[in-house]
Amino acid sequence: MTSVKTRLIVPMLTMSVLAASSGWAAKPIALERARGAAPESSLLDVHIIVLDPAEGFLPEVRRAEARYIPVGLKRVFQTAGFWGTVRVVPEAGHTDLTISGAVTASYGGELRLEIRATDATGKVWLDKKYKRKADASVYLGRDSTKDPFQDLYHQIANDVSKKYKKLKARDIETIRNVSDLRFASDLAPDVFADYLSVEKNRYVVVHLPSRDDPMMERVALIRQRDGVFIDTVDSYYESLFENMRESYQGWRSQDYWQREAMKKGAPTATGSGGRNAPLGVLIAGGGGAGFGQGALCGTPGLFGGGVTTPDDERRREEQRKQTHLDVLRELGASLAADVAPLVVEVDGNVAQLTGSVEAQYAKWRALLKEIFLISS
Repeated sequence: MTSVKTRLIVPMLTMSVLAASSGWAAKPIALERARGAAPESSLLDVHIIVLDPAEGFLPEVRRAEARYIPVGLKRVFQTAGFWGTVRVVPEAGHTDLTISGAVTASYGGELRLEIRATDATGKVWLDKKYKRKADASVYLGRDSTKDPFQDLYHQIANDVSKKYKKLKARDIETIRNVSDLRFASDLAPDVFADYLSVEKNRYVVVHLPSRDDPMMERVALIRQRDGVFIDTVDSYYESLFENMRESYQGWRSQDYWQREAMKKGAPTATGSGGRNAPLGVLIAGGGGAGFGQGALCGTPGLFGGGVTTPDDERRREEQRKQTHLDVLRELGASLAADVAPLVVEVDGNVAQLTGSVEAQYAKWRALLKEIFLISS
C-alpha cells in the first residue's frame, strides 16, 4: 500500500523535475490596471480584428485559433480598465483604436504573435513581435479557465496601455473626432470629404461640424445601431471561445507533454502530475531525481493501482489528442458555414443577413450606407 509520505513526494517530484527540465517557470507578467474609473470622455473604443492564422499544419484548427486568441486578449483589455468598449470583429472598420496581427507560430509550449495597434488618425502605436513559452503549471492543474499564455496577453495589453497613458486630453479628443468623421465620410463622402485631410498617411481634422449639425446627429444614431450589430458579432466569437476552450486547452496540453517527452527520448504517458502530464516527462532525465521508469510504473497503487505499460498510455494519449483535434476541426470548419440569420429593420423594411459571421458583417457594412440614405 502506498504510504502518505510517498503520495506527498510524487507531486513535489513532478514539479521540481519539470522546473529543472522544461524551463516553464518564466517570470510572470502582471497586468497593469487603471486606478479607478476614468471619465467616459477619456476612453477609447477598441476593435481587435481576427488574426491571420498560422500557416501549414491543421488549417481548420489554425482558423479557429486565430479567432480564439483575440477573445482572450479582449478580456485582458477589458480587465485593464483603460478602455471603452472592446470588441472582436472580422475586419477593420472605424473605431478609436484597432488591434490587428497574425499568429506566426503556435503549439503547446510556445506562442508567437505579430501585433499592430493603430489609432483612428493612422498613428501606429505598436508594431511588434511577441514570443512566450507556456506556463506549464496550467497544464498540471485542473483550472481550464486559465490560459497558459496569459502573460503574453498581459504584455501586449501593458504595451498598448503604456502608449495610451502618454496621451494628453487633446490627443484623445482628436482620435475620437477623427474616428467619428471617418465613419461619417464612409456613409456620405460627398458631405464629409472636406472635414479631413490625409498627410503622410495620417488623418488630420480640417474642421469640425457644429455641435448641433443634423447630419452628424443622424450619423451618431446610425453608429449606435452599428455598435449594437457589432456586439452581436462579438458574441459569436465569445461563443466560439467558450465552445472550443476545453478541447483547445486539452490539445495544447497534449502537444506540450508529447514534445517534452520527445526531448527526453521517452514514451508519453499520463501520470499523477496533472490530467494530461505524460509519465515520460516526469521520469526521463529528471534532474538527478534517481527514479527510473520501473520505479514509478512498477509501484502498486502509486497511480491508482495496477501496472500500466507505456504502450497502453501512449495509445490512450493519442486517443485523447485525436478527440481534441476532431472537436477543433469541426469548430474550425463551422466558421465558414452559415450561422443563424440576423434580421435588421431599415425604415420599416426588414432585411435578413445570412451566411457566415464574416459574410454577415460585410453585408451589414454595405447596408449602413443604405440606412443613412433612407434616414435623410
